Amino acid sequence: MLDLLHDQNNAAAGPVECLGLTFANDTARREHFLAILREQLQDPAFRQIEGFPLGSDEDILALSDPPYYTACPNPFIAEFIQLYGTPYDPAVPYHKEPFAADVSEGKNDPIYNAHSYHTKVPHKAIMRYILHYTQPGDLVFDGFCGTGMTGVAAQLCGDRKAVESLGYRVEKDGAILESVQDNGQTVWKPFSRLGARRAILNDLSPAATFIAYNYNTPVDVVAFEREAKRILAEVEAECGWMYETLHVEPASSRLKQLTGFTNLASLVKSNSSEPTPAHSNGIHQFTQRQDCLPHWQLPGSFYFLTFNTDNQRKLSPESRQIVLDALRFFDGQRLQLITAVVMPDHVHAVIQPMEKSAGVYWDLSDLMHSIKSYSANQINKIENTPGNR
Repeated sequence: MLDLLHDQNNAAAGPVECLGLTFANDTARREHFLAILREQLQDPAFRQIEGFPLGSDEDILALSDPPYYTACPNPFIAEFIQLYGTPYDPAVPYHKEPFAADVSEGKNDPIYNAHSYHTKVPHKAIMRYILHYTQPGDLVFDGFCGTGMTGVAAQLCGDRKAVESLGYRVEKDGAILESVQDNGQTVWKPFSRLGARRAILNDLSPAATFIAYNYNTPVDVVAFEREAKRILAEVEAECGWMYETLHVEPASSRLKQLTGFTNLASLVKSNSSEPTPAHSNGIHQFTQRQDCLPHWQLPGSFYFLTFNTDNQRKLSPESRQIVLDALRFFDGQRLQLITAVVMPDHVHAVIQPMEKSAGVYWDLSDLMHSIKSYSANQINKIENTPGNR
């Protein structure tokens, strides 16, 4: 449920009005209605309402922001309608011609693209219907709201620029005019008024209503931007290295710090390219060896590994589990396992070899030999087959 006259922007300070009650601040408002919702959740009959979500009371309360949004059937709708709705009065004439016009709206609007959802309708298409049939302050109900585009449309009926973007004209007094043809001439006739409508949004999907709530609830833009940047910075710090390379100039400063060098070409030239023994004593500097392809190693680096079964042999689910268990076994002992995917005939893994001794790291050839040898022997046992890969 969305009270579109909720003008407090979720402010933490200052008195707020909600459903005819005044609270010291928005936190007090939320605590008051949460207590009512908590009590309502204790009623067995309330939980018997068809479509009631599966979840604990604490989960429902944590998601909810009553009375504007509840992650269950909203017990405050009746009060909302009683306070803001206008009873039908047959003495008041109401007549609207059926809305008959081509409605074509693109799906490239930033609001539309903020969250994908199946069968989603652009809010500008919905605005045309709301403006045609309603007046400011009227209640609009959407029983299959999805991500809440009807609520967005109802709110933006009070935004002059949004209404004008539909091709309508908005007068200074708030009258909205549309162009019509009259005897071959284009004339502008009033048909609605500028002003937000109040929306009641419902959907059987708790995920949909949660998205709809966040689409339609005022936010502190500065706080939102600050939190978004904080999250992005955390992701960048943790995962950014995965998208950087040393051969691009200028080389990443982060990779320079991790590797301790700036010129990879000079290292390749100055270090030995002799093959690494099958069982080495580890590596302590940049190392290159030549098999079918050149293999480069640098102490402390991360590696994306791919290796195949012999002749694309298809492994059973049990055999694939053995390979994964082998990777896990050495995790924390000889390597740090970042992630791994075991497919029927090949394996992908991201690892970081650990120190074997001070300043000396496990050689990839040793790690791969240990993983392949163990897994191959175990797989052959359970499948009763020969082979070593």
